[in-house]
Amino acid sequence: MFEKRLFLHSIFTNNETKMRYLLLMILTVSIASASFAQKKIENEIPVDVESFYKKLSGLQINTWNFKGEELRNYGISNSELLTIFGTDSKGKMFAKDVTTENKTDLNFTSICVLAQTIDKLMVENGELRTEIKSLQDNINHLQMLQTDVMVLMQSNSKVQDLEHKVIELSTQLMDLKQEFKIFKEEPGRR
Repeated sequence: MFEKRLFLHSIFTNNETKMRYLLLMILTVSIASASFAQKKIENEIPVDVESFYKKLSGLQINTWNFKGEELRNYGISNSELLTIFGTDSKGKMFAKDVTTENKTDLNFTSICVLAQTIDKLMVENGELRTEIKSLQDNINHLQMLQTDVMVLMQSNSKVQDLEHKVIELSTQLMDLKQEFKIFKEEPGRR
């Protein structure tokens, strides 16, 4: 078994992520369990990924030591594991106590649930990035339209100025016509 781990370590640390290596190591340990491999499986039901993830998220990770020992450990107590993961829709999950095999299976299941959750979040992240890109494109388009509107408003302002000048010139022309008419009608001006 040790040789297989060294071989797998040399393959997966060169090209793959550490997470995949860890997943493979736990899978290897789980598969290597001779008692598990010899047992027949029945009443298999899919794990509710969201429910399991919520249970994982709610775990209180503590440090502790065994009575009479000074060496501290990280982890979850067996009683907490029994409380949180002790049943599913088919019934009781563990015998009296949580075994190393149970913990290995829980670890592997946890990694699979986390991987599925990460995959789901990556898909959602991709969708959100696409939506953000679309919104940014819309904002850019609106900014271009706003620039066009500003140019039109400036052009409109120039047109209005020209209209005022035309009205002013028309008024001056009317005044000149009136003065010319008066000038023409004055006696002795002919």
